[in-house]
Amino acid sequence: MTEFPEIVPVPEGAVALPDTAVSLSPEAQLADASLDEEVTPILPDSNVSTDGSSSASANGCVVGSTDVGASSASSDATCVAVPPRRPYADKERLIAYAREYATVYNPAYREFGNDCTNFVSQALASAGWQYRYGMWFSDEAWWYRDPSPSPKQSHTWGGSQNLANFMELSGRAKTIHHWASVKPGDIIFVRYTFYPDGDREANRKAKNKGHTMIVTGKAGSSYLDLLVSYHSSDKPGRLDKRLGEFMAEAEASNDPPVTYYPRRLK
Repeated sequence: MTEFPEIVPVPEGAVALPDTAVSLSPEAQLADASLDEEVTPILPDSNVSTDGSSSASANGCVVGSTDVGASSASSDATCVAVPPRRPYADKERLIAYAREYATVYNPAYREFGNDCTNFVSQALASAGWQYRYGMWFSDEAWWYRDPSPSPKQSHTWGGSQNLANFMELSGRAKTIHHWASVKPGDIIFVRYTFYPDGDREANRKAKNKGHTMIVTGKAGSSYLDLLVSYHSSDKPGRLDKRLGEFMAEAEASNDPPVTYYPRRLK
């Protein structure tokens, strides 16, 4: 069955962030040692910048958000160091959610026509990602609310390119450069060069990603044996589909090349 890409709701004047796709060359099978590097916690509170740095109070104390159950205190004389809270994602919970709702809809959320990124955002929320509030059209915000007046979610909640932009801007994920490094719990964005209902040339220039899916398993030693789960405009969704099968169908039903952008959640 043809997999139609999601039309990404990019606001007028917005452009896709610079990005790099994963290579399909033999060299791509080499392990990427950089994936094991230490990551800087992201502090979502108002006194923290998007790059993860904390702000200093008037008396020189460094103030950060706290984990549940922890407390902070500062005065002119003392400053209590507290561990920062990060919007980390529990990969096991992410995969468990994807498995439970890949072929059905969670009634707690609205169903979108092109539902792939809505599905992934639900899984991210289940895995522990915290909302970052802001203007609905901002790629620096990520939230959902129901019931409520419109708008009911940020563009980043339901748009593939927008979610990719948010991951980049917030630092909540990093690029995976080699297929050999992709594993369950990673997110894969897909960029098509043909949008059935969109401006083909405009989408090519903007390099908009049009599909999002979750790696939920692996059935063999090759990256083609990675198992992906996702929603799309075709109903129902897919659970544990071989990536090689997805790639073959995508190439057959879209103008080549179809490009893939794996991301590792922090």
